[in-house]
Amino acid sequence: MHDNNKRSVIWNIGQPDAKKSSELAKKLGISEFLAKLLVAKGIDDADEALKFMNCDYMLLHDPFLLPDMDKAAKRIHEAIDKKEKILIYGDYDVDGITSVAVLYLYFKSKGIIACSAGNHAQGVALAASRMGVRSIICMPDGAPISKVEATKALGA
Repeated sequence: MHDNNKRSVIWNIGQPDAKKSSELAKKLGISEFLAKLLVAKGIDDADEALKFMNCDYMLLHDPFLLPDMDKAAKRIHEAIDKKEKILIYGDYDVDGITSVAVLYLYFKSKGIIACSAGNHAQGVALAASRMGVRSIICMPDGAPISKVEATKALGA
């Protein structure tokens, strides 16, 4: 059931230091807009900004340090090899939508039918059941237990 009560949201957006933004833009040859975003994020040093914008993948954490990542990777490879349908679940914030889009495009490039479902437990489980999906990937940080349990109950 949807809550039709409208809530008032107030965004407090700080104004980055104009002088720092301007200096950073000139030093790096970037737009004022990008420089303002960096300064607002607390990055006002040119070297620090370059590190942030040119991420070294070697500095990222090893995803295989996450519990059962080896099992998940093996299952995904198996689904790709067997051309199984994969359901991708993601929440509706920026990282959820981005994660689903990236995975969808990847699976599409591999010839896999990938689809996504809403964020209600019954919707995810019902979609999986109706489409004959055997693999569900929850992005970006998993799903509440209720979604997992509802999906298991339908045999997906």
